[in-house]
Amino acid sequence: MRLLISFLLLVATCSACSLPAQPVEERLDDLGPAIQQLLNDYHAAGLALAVVDKDKVRFARGYGFRDVDQQLPVDEHTVFGIGSITKAFTASILGQLEVQGELDFYDSPQTYLPELSFSTDEMNESIRIHHLLTHSTGLSGFMTESTAILFLTENRQALLQRLQHFPPMAAAGERYDYSNMMYTLVGYIGASITGKSWQENVRTRLFAPLSMQDSYTSARAAQQAANFSLGYAVQDSLYPATVLPEKVPSRAPAGDIYSSVSDMSKWMRMW
Repeated sequence: MRLLISFLLLVATCSACSLPAQPVEERLDDLGPAIQQLLNDYHAAGLALAVVDKDKVRFARGYGFRDVDQQLPVDEHTVFGIGSITKAFTASILGQLEVQGELDFYDSPQTYLPELSFSTDEMNESIRIHHLLTHSTGLSGFMTESTAILFLTENRQALLQRLQHFPPMAAAGERYDYSNMMYTLVGYIGASITGKSWQENVRTRLFAPLSMQDSYTSARAAQQAANFSLGYAVQDSLYPATVLPEKVPSRAPAGDIYSSVSDMSKWMRMW
């Protein structure tokens, strides 16, 4: 009996192996109705989706609208804000510079930003670049975020001078406290080393080599794209209402990249 069961299992297994597998792309096509239902359930305007598998883009498609009033559809080249995924681009520039011997992650940020001063001698002596990258400087994310939002500036000097007035909440490396402004410092460090702005570094070191042609380093630039998606929020009426892109000059290296799923697929494939 045991031999018979084993034989039947073998036959069943071989039969299953002989059936033609449905291509991944065809299986992903079946997502369409489910995604449309999610858009309806959450009263969303639109979205774009891509699936990357082992250096190959298996699927890239848009759903819904990038402009609800004009009924303009989303596709794989529609430009959306990528928010804090911007930080990965900013960190990658410093990663390139580290590999090239231009800096060390254990260097003091003041080595490259001599005008930078924290509020205590201990902070000046202990904070290193890797603390900026890992949100562990000991500075309050709430304090730094508040000053960046309430007092917008594109003036690097004015922004850096504020940091000397923020007391530490913990010692460097002692705790995690998410801070967009620390990534602004990361962008400034890259700019100090290369002699190019954060925007130029992103475009020349990342966008251009990866042929990311749907990608931009500010909302202002992205809005000029023919395939730009408006932002939407859900009102009490449950109808998507247009919202304006946020201006983030004080923390652009932390969240001001706009891109498409087509381009972000290239970014994923690179990694």
